[in-house]
Amino acid sequence: MLYDPSQKAGVMTIKTGVELYNQFNTLLGQRFFETGRKKGINFSSGNPYFSPFEPAMTAAYDALASHRMNIYSNPAGNPKVRESVLPFCKQLSLSPKETELSSKNIILGAGITHMHSCIMDMIARDQANDNKKPVILMTAPTYGLFSIQPEAYGIEVDTVPIFEKDSWITNPKILDAKIREINSTSDKKVKAFYRINPHNPTGQVEGSEVTKAVSNVLRKNKVMGVDDMAYWGQEYKDAAVPLAQYDFDNSITMFSLSKTFCAPNLRAGFLCASEETVNKISLGVLSTLQAVPLTAEMAVQASFGNDNVEERTAYIQKNNERYYEKFQLLRLLINGRNGAHDMPESKVGEYIELIKTTVGNKIIVDDILENGVPSVTILNEDLMSGYFAVLRFNEVGSIYYGQEKVVNAFQMAAACVDQGRVLTLPLRSSLAEEQLKDCVRVTVSMRDEKLIKGVVGIYKTLQTLTYSPNESLQADLESKGRALTPDFL
Repeated sequence: MLYDPSQKAGVMTIKTGVELYNQFNTLLGQRFFETGRKKGINFSSGNPYFSPFEPAMTAAYDALASHRMNIYSNPAGNPKVRESVLPFCKQLSLSPKETELSSKNIILGAGITHMHSCIMDMIARDQANDNKKPVILMTAPTYGLFSIQPEAYGIEVDTVPIFEKDSWITNPKILDAKIREINSTSDKKVKAFYRINPHNPTGQVEGSEVTKAVSNVLRKNKVMGVDDMAYWGQEYKDAAVPLAQYDFDNSITMFSLSKTFCAPNLRAGFLCASEETVNKISLGVLSTLQAVPLTAEMAVQASFGNDNVEERTAYIQKNNERYYEKFQLLRLLINGRNGAHDMPESKVGEYIELIKTTVGNKIIVDDILENGVPSVTILNEDLMSGYFAVLRFNEVGSIYYGQEKVVNAFQMAAACVDQGRVLTLPLRSSLAEEQLKDCVRVTVSMRDEKLIKGVVGIYKTLQTLTYSPNESLQADLESKGRALTPDFL
């Protein structure tokens, strides 16, 4: 059963925006740097692993060498570039058949972060004469840094929890209840629902059934649907379905070169929406960048246009195969030899030899291959897209780090930095404090050897934790300024 009528909209206290960003950097990021990050493993990163899509890079180089660098671009982007992505948008059915897309439905942006800011600018402008505070809803968990932009524009962030038992799919009944709960107040109004599809961090992909149901909820409540499709193309099975297929006029669909095309430093992307919405968003582009750089425009055309379709398809397929192999390596390490269900025996044997060579310690290798990493579970075992895994530390609440009982993933993450030189991302930083307080996000987007060393770092950390207070470890932590403080609670 996809939807559970017994579920109700959750009420939770969440940290968002700058407070959330500073908390991670202060408590964990700085701690990781102080331990010597070059010798550590950064499992918290969102960076893609592979070399950027070559046609996009070539187009950017050519733009720099062209005679067009001495002129300003259109705030919405070059009309010819905007037209070039229309076949891609039509292939995804981003508008009803009776609506013919044109370049006026496209606007270029400096990546999804920039476009997200421009959408928040639009919402703030629309709400300027309203006496109710605008609210944007995000799933919990989500990409927590995207709560910074709403905060900067005076827009409140609230969450719609998604659950493992629902396979991390948005529950339309919970979404509807949350919207009605907020809109029933005298001082707040939900203006948008921000959906990452394919999802970060769970990798879940929302298809036609749930997307249609979510679209109906949003239309009924007059809430804009914002689809962040940065991970488009990284689906391993079924394709993500955009909200625009069911309600084009009430949705915004964003794409980027950062993840699928492995070019986050290029800062390039585009969005598709109604002409009225595009005109409003263009004011945000005008007030922030004036226009997207020519290098970004040309890279968007080379990636999403029709000139390099075969290269694009082959590039994405090859990368996806490697990402999925890396995820299977993580499963082998966390679950032990018997946890590698989706790998041929030859590949399992190859990885086992790599683990032995990389780790060196036969006792550790034998234990991991036999038993996996004790008391750690992968929550998104059936990964649908992307390169993130959600790990649960099952003994949070029962173990001690020094003399402090470990009651959340932030404390576990600090221990992993200290003892294993591994930086993970607690899902508190993904706006999911309540239902996933014992979970972290890790990436498999790295060399296989680094992935192995990172998991071994977590394994070694768990060996230092105890079921009762450890005075000697506490004294050592205090002498190094590493003792857990109330800030981690």
